[in-house]
Amino acid sequence: MSTQSVRTTIDINEDLARKLKEYSARHGLTQKTVITQAVSNYIGNEAKEKDAKFLWLKLRKIAKEGRQDLDLIGELRKDRNR
Repeated sequence: MSTQSVRTTIDINEDLARKLKEYSARHGLTQKTVITQAVSNYIGNEAKEKDAKFLWLKLRKIAKEGRQDLDLIGELRKDRNR
């Protein structure tokens, strides 16, 4: 990965984090709730309590591992259908 593409990825991540913080504050929601709703809507389902916890834990694990090249939605669908 080139230095420019790394910088672009960092800029995008910082912008998304800023937008997430602003949106959650404006609507009185936790960032966890906003992320859960966004992923849930993208997948096409409303997340139940169990699903919401699963999605949040999966996202945290992925973030801790620093996996940037992951097809996140495909990974979530695969794990969710097990």
